[in-house]
Amino acid sequence: MGALISAFASFIANIFMKSFLANKIVLSFLFITVLPIVLYNLAYEFISLAYNLLISTLPEELEKPQFVGLAAWLLENLYFLQSLSVIASAIATRVAISAIPFIRG
Repeated sequence: MGALISAFASFIANIFMKSFLANKIVLSFLFITVLPIVLYNLAYEFISLAYNLLISTLPEELEKPQFVGLAAWLLENLYFLQSLSVIASAIATRVAISAIPFIRG
């Protein structure tokens, strides 16, 4: 009789374990694939909204810097703007890492 109860309990546990693993696999797949896409779209919408708000508040006659001649050639060939982007990313990463507790940086 004990073996019958044990077999029944293991059968029920096996069913629950299979459903748990199936749910875990499906949710992990969704978390890895769908969540970054949703967050990207959300960030894109937020940045687009902020950009449109900024453009609507700026005056029309605002002068934008125009690089021509030697300055434009130097900026293009020395990748000055791209290097500023890399430096800004490095500073942002450094600040983010220093904000994490228990990590020396």
